[in-house]
Amino acid sequence: MSLYSIVRNGLAKALSEQAFGKKSDHYGKHFQAPVMNVNTFDEDVVWWGKEEISSIVNKATRLVFADIYLDSIDPNTGLLNETTYLASCADFTAGVSRMGDLDEQIEELQALQQSYALDDQFGEVDDAGNKTVRAVELETSIRETAEKIRPLKVLRKSIEAKYAIAAEKRAASKAAKAATASK
Repeated sequence: MSLYSIVRNGLAKALSEQAFGKKSDHYGKHFQAPVMNVNTFDEDVVWWGKEEISSIVNKATRLVFADIYLDSIDPNTGLLNETTYLASCADFTAGVSRMGDLDEQIEELQALQQSYALDDQFGEVDDAGNKTVRAVELETSIRETAEKIRPLKVLRKSIEAKYAIAAEKRAASKAAKAATASK
């Protein structure tokens, strides 16, 4: 549910409820923010502005591909291994798309789970102290949704591990270069 709407470039965009992630000092707190959506992509591009979107995407891409480039430099020769570089670029773009899809699916399922838990009838009991039918349905829905989330998280962690290995290689390469330079 959107509490706010902001007009930009002649279009009004409703802000969406977001929550701070686990790595934040504000974990679990909610705030409103604009969200791009494939269903409203054309309107979102107008709202954000092509220049702003290009700038954001180019900055993120430049940082990532700079790391890929550095990872592809042979520590012994100092030369770029073009085969590794191009393969890593292709692998990254496929991985990012997949990670984004996984993150979106996980977030949607977690939001659904949260809506079940926040339902007024969650945990409700009748006069005899038994859980109501609706309370049982909500608990079942939470468990079933958790079962859908679990394999997505496992898949995401395996993709993250693959990129962690690349980061470790880059760090080793930097250390090797530093050691060679200090001699």
